Amino acid sequence: MCNRDSRVLIRLDTMGLVPKPPHRCLIPVADDPEKIIIPKRTPSKVVEQLTYITEDVVGNNGSSLPPLFGGHQSWLQRDESFELKSSMKVHCGFMRGGGVEMATKDIRYAEKCRFVVASGIFDRYDTPHKPSDISPRSQKLFCFLMAVDEISIDFIKKNVTVREDKDGGQWVGIWRLIVLKNPPYDEPRRNGKVPKILTHRLFPQVQYSIWIDGKMELMVDPLLILERYLWRGKHTFAIAQHKHHRSIYEEADANKRRKRYARPLIDLHMKIYSYEGMEPWSPMKNTISDVPEGAIIIREHTALNDLFSCLWFNEVNLFTPRDQLSFGYVVYRLGGVFKFFMFPNCEYNSLFVLQRHTHKHSSRVELVKSLDEFKGNNEDAGTNSPGTPSPPDVDGEFFSPGKWSQDYPMKIIWRRGFLRLVLVGGILWMFLILTVLVFHVWSCQSSLAFLSALCNRGSRVLNMLDTMGLVPKPPHRCLIPVADGPDKIVIPKRRTPSEVVEQLTYITEDVVGNNGSSPPPLFGGHQSWLQRDESFELKSSMKVHCGFMRGGGAEMATKDIRYAKNCRFVVASGIFDGYDTPHQPSDVSPRSQKLFCFLMVVDEISIDFIKKNVTVREDKDGGQWVGIWRLIVLKNPPYDEPRRNGKVPKILMHRLFPQAQYSIWIDGKMELMVDPLLILERYLWRGKHTFAIAQHKHHRSIYEEADSNKRRKRYARPLIDLHMKIYRYEGLEPWSPMKNTVSDVPEGAIIIREHTALNDLFSCLWFNEVNLFTPRDQLSFGYVVYRLGGVFKFFMFPNCEYNSLFVLHPHTREHSSIVEWVKSLDEFKGNNSALKESRGGLGLWTPYPRNLSSVVLPAVSRTSKAG
Repeated sequence: MCNRDSRVLIRLDTMGLVPKPPHRCLIPVADDPEKIIIPKRTPSKVVEQLTYITEDVVGNNGSSLPPLFGGHQSWLQRDESFELKSSMKVHCGFMRGGGVEMATKDIRYAEKCRFVVASGIFDRYDTPHKPSDISPRSQKLFCFLMAVDEISIDFIKKNVTVREDKDGGQWVGIWRLIVLKNPPYDEPRRNGKVPKILTHRLFPQVQYSIWIDGKMELMVDPLLILERYLWRGKHTFAIAQHKHHRSIYEEADANKRRKRYARPLIDLHMKIYSYEGMEPWSPMKNTISDVPEGAIIIREHTALNDLFSCLWFNEVNLFTPRDQLSFGYVVYRLGGVFKFFMFPNCEYNSLFVLQRHTHKHSSRVELVKSLDEFKGNNEDAGTNSPGTPSPPDVDGEFFSPGKWSQDYPMKIIWRRGFLRLVLVGGILWMFLILTVLVFHVWSCQSSLAFLSALCNRGSRVLNMLDTMGLVPKPPHRCLIPVADGPDKIVIPKRRTPSEVVEQLTYITEDVVGNNGSSPPPLFGGHQSWLQRDESFELKSSMKVHCGFMRGGGAEMATKDIRYAKNCRFVVASGIFDGYDTPHQPSDVSPRSQKLFCFLMVVDEISIDFIKKNVTVREDKDGGQWVGIWRLIVLKNPPYDEPRRNGKVPKILMHRLFPQAQYSIWIDGKMELMVDPLLILERYLWRGKHTFAIAQHKHHRSIYEEADSNKRRKRYARPLIDLHMKIYRYEGLEPWSPMKNTVSDVPEGAIIIREHTALNDLFSCLWFNEVNLFTPRDQLSFGYVVYRLGGVFKFFMFPNCEYNSLFVLHPHTREHSSIVEWVKSLDEFKGNNSALKESRGGLGLWTPYPRNLSSVVLPAVSRTSKAG
């Protein structure tokens, strides 16, 4: 229902009355690329035929300058190019003899491409990043074309694997490398504008294209992008709104301050635009903004869109290479004929993961502060546009600092008169009635660190409002308020003292009972119901079951034990039964690389699978590595079920690596995107917490989560019901706002811990529940918290932050287990007795000492697709 283009909303936003959107937000894409219907092409209306000038004619003065890629366009030709006609012929780069030549093999390949995802790398600034979540349909439909110069192709070959097909085409993963010979400009950034803006000239057969900058890793299927940004709203051109600026004069000022190009040349560029009538952006304009985020451009290649691209490129060719400064001007000169969709910046940030350049861009021209610096010996430090005619005199009354003051939009609003001021005052008065309540809700939704710190997420008021549906649902991803840099973080000198539990030891001999039977030892032990109850009675000195029974399995090699003894700070993950391959963490600082051990726990099946699919190197001590990950092989898996085996390193980190003081667990299918030292500072040290875990996105009650697990076939339905009946009998109520916890259900894929005695006890008790009942650890977490009676304190952080910590990769194959399909206990009888797990979940088959027949599970309201 929201009209983001409405002048009322834009005016309120200018006055600071509209809350700022998060850095990332959920993109409302279609459900499935396979179901998308591709529409017919949009007919050309205003411009029906478009052709291009290809001969660079300098003038009639007899001079013979070498041809330029963009041509020696005169000021008169520039003005005439903005006069729209049904048939037009304009400058659009690619002058004969001006540079940019493609090999015949690349031209032949590109001629087949109707749907294109394009990117570019120039002067070795990047290596290709593989797009994620590309559907099989999109892989067949789209050409993924990476334009590179000759310097970059040599750099890429030295750093990543480039394969060659039978036709001589060069590939990096899904990307076909298109080598552009003879770059037309001296400046790499200006060369990058050729494939970015002139995609239709480089690949003339293209019908739809998506441009992404070379430093970006695409995270959304391109067919979903076209449907969301073009076809759904019947648009033909889509680009994102700039995060900070709406006026090109604000953007120009930022470019000068950040030394993106010579300051006097940016000033001259803007003076020309101001002289030609380009006003600063204001709410009175018909556009959301004059400044785009040009790193992603989504186009249908109609004649009008191709004309716009030509005119946009001509401005970039004629003036500064900062294309964001020219976009709004070309829109203005076309007089509202060119229509485009400018989508929210938070969606733009959710389309990709931003990777770092391989080296910092540097150019002498960026540091120029005065036109005098171009004289004499510095004439070659400026632009590379010889023969560009001088602009008209624009230093007169048509340009003055006041004309594009940053206060200009505010002045327009306040000049509307006193009545509007009274109207705004009335609105503010109504808001003041609910100030405290609204501020409470808003602070809890904010991604700003100081506002988030003011929020009491455990307050009953907030929980009641959330239950009533009055608290806005957070986006899928949001900005994490991490510290400025890992190098500035001060690690606490002292560990958190143990208070309630001072000494914790473990039962290591599996004693079954006094009946004379001697079954083989189990990893989790044959814990009795009485021992289970006693383990929840807190004392200063405790001895409990905690896995690793002698002879129960899960054995490490001596070389791995020696290596782990040196690890105080651990990032751990696990892969079992060959479901994943290791994903390398991103943005890990040199300090964290030295401080943390990155330990990947695998079983013997997975180590063989990994060796077949990725490169495993061996160090001098026999340790096996995949990138930053040290592989820790667990021999003799303790359970028949791979999911249950995965709970050993996940929950019992302190038993596997007893020297660890701090640990971060991430599931094997996840690629960590945040420096681990920043994670510890954000989730433990800043709030003086010792245990942090994320809130589940959909559920707060374990009974809701259990119902979801049954419907999604995560384990045998009758066994999940039995598990829940035991918890219900033992007094666990469904979650409600009256409880002291944010939720009873966590997202267990990331666990952040300081290994205190109480935290280690909690992990033991949590594991014992998982060992005794179903392997769905989310069902047991809240129960253990309940049984410890509020003594165990933990920080449950927002789910949107959890989703910003990682990139989720699909498993190598779908998990499947026969037991997941069981609907009745009768199915375990007779020939199907083998469905029972032999070494885990024994509490589901051991008679419970109480009568459960009268237990009725709480009713569950299903509030989401996931439950």
